[in-house]
Amino acid sequence: MPTLHARPHSLSAAREPAADYLVFRLDEREYCLPLADVAELRHAGDVHPGHADGAHQIGSLPRAAGELPVFDLRRLLDLPTADVLDRFEVIVVRGEFAIAVDSATDVVALGQGHWMPITRPARERSRIRALARDGGRVLRLVDLPALADRAGSRGPARREARRIAA
Repeated sequence: MPTLHARPHSLSAAREPAADYLVFRLDEREYCLPLADVAELRHAGDVHPGHADGAHQIGSLPRAAGELPVFDLRRLLDLPTADVLDRFEVIVVRGEFAIAVDSATDVVALGQGHWMPITRPARERSRIRALARDGGRVLRLVDLPALADRAGSRGPARREARRIAA
């Protein structure tokens, strides 16, 4: 497998592919991931909270090949945490990790005309790859390799996240 690198943020908005994106919420903000990178959605009740390992991991999902780590996206984005362990949804990302979000809301088709440059502070920009305007709302495209790095994900999950972003 070749070594893959995240795209520079300054060029990212112009290079995002036309595709379907899963939209999800954290508080009032809306974020998205390419639908092709989403393996499945799970409910909070499926997460074993006793398997938390680290500041960002809130638990794990059981699977045949072992435990799948579940990371709190709020913590990965340095947002205030909320005690919603019984109400969140889990997005399983191809790459053998999952992220907890408030709710998955819909799927939207985004193309070249939707993307715009990031004008946020560097800290948030480092984990948000691009912004898209869909009607009156702004969607933040999360940067999977940056999230994997922040979570301390190692091995297959990190390599897969880097492959997805290329």
